[in-house]
Order: sequence, then C-alpha cells, then structure tokens
Amino acid sequence: MIERKCLICNKVFKVKPSRIKDGGGKYCSNTCRYNGKKKEHHWNWTGGKHNIRYCKACGKKICLTNSQIKKGMGNFCSYTCSASDRTGIKNPNWRGGGTLKTCKSCGKEFMVRRGSNHQCCSKECISGKYHPNWKGGNTPIIIKIRMSTKYKHWRQQVFIRDNFTCQDCGQRGGYLESHHHKKTFTDILEEVKKNLPLMELYDGAMVYEPLWDIDNGKTLCNKCHNKTKKGRKCV
Repeated sequence: MIERKCLICNKVFKVKPSRIKDGGGKYCSNTCRYNGKKKEHHWNWTGGKHNIRYCKACGKKICLTNSQIKKGMGNFCSYTCSASDRTGIKNPNWRGGGTLKTCKSCGKEFMVRRGSNHQCCSKECISGKYHPNWKGGNTPIIIKIRMSTKYKHWRQQVFIRDNFTCQDCGQRGGYLESHHHKKTFTDILEEVKKNLPLMELYDGAMVYEPLWDIDNGKTLCNKCHNKTKKGRKCV
C-alpha cells in the first residue's frame, strides 16, 4: 500500500499501486471525490473566469463561461425571454402581423391573427354571452322547467299514450325520454319571450299552452333522442 495525501482535505490515506497507475488515488473518500470535480480540481477547469452579458429581451445580467460563449449561448437569461424574442416581426415565419383587439370580458388588449373573430383574450374570458354557443343564458331556466311538477306530469302523459314504447325503434321500457317533435322546446321558449314579454321566462312557460300540448310530445329511447339533436338541445 502507498500513502497519499487527499487533494481536498489533505488527509493521509493508503491506496493500492494499481489504482495510482489507473489514475486514481487522489481522494480519500467519495465526498472528497465529488468536491474534487468542482473548480480548480476539475479536469475541465479554465481558471474560473466569467464573461458578463446582458439578456437581449429583458436586459438582465448573465454570467457566462468561455465554453458557453463558444457554443453560441448567452443571448437570453431564460426560455421565456428566448421565446419572446422570436415572436412578431423577429420570427422567421412572420407574415405581416395581426390585429390589436380589446377583450370583451376583462378589457385587456391582445393580438390576434388577421381574419380572426376572437373577442376574448383567453379561455377563462370566453364564457357567458361571449361564448360562440351562447343562447341567452336560458340553461338554468330550462333545468328548472324540466324539474317542475307540471313538466313531469306532461312527460308521464306522453309515456302513457305511447304505451312506454319508443316511437322510432319500437323499444319498450328501459330509459325513455320525451321529445317535442313538431315544435322544439327551444323554439317554444322563443315564442314565450316574444308573446309574453312582460313575464319572467319561467312564469311565462308555465302558462304557455303550446309547451304542454301532448300532441307535440313523442316518446323516444335515449339513442333515438340523441339522433334528433344534431348539435342543439331538444327536450
């Protein structure tokens, strides 16, 4: 065994000659070996000199080594700044810019591409009357009507008349639904708004006779009922 002095802690330790021949025997422990890979003990140590650069996007100071500069690094302090520098006219795919709009929900200005009809700056702002499928905010009222005793009675009468049988596929029993087939539920609600403008929509629907006409009702199974919707809510 040969005595050697640790390059990090100066502790004297013994090592086999074979390890010295293989380039080992420099450190007394794994801890010192790890620390030896830092700074002046590392084989790639260049003297600890750093070059000061400034981020092209935000101006933040950046410390770079010579090797980083040789690799072309150091133009930006973060991925965010790097991405922001490649937007708009600086991007190689730039095609002439877009249009500046004001968000209809929060009032924030945002940029959209030419020809876009976006009215809001984010998904969070696309809600309520600014959503493309907005129908006037009737969903809570529709649910309230369907949960009413009068609606349940109308549906029960339709089922009894049709002998609890789907009028399209002939399925008897199971999960059945009632469908306004001659005039849709939505169209009837629009008539309520037009013909009874001084009443609340729910109150007007409760007294509007066409909504409770059994002849306008039809028993369907869930599968057949879904075929009638075609992207709209039919009840």
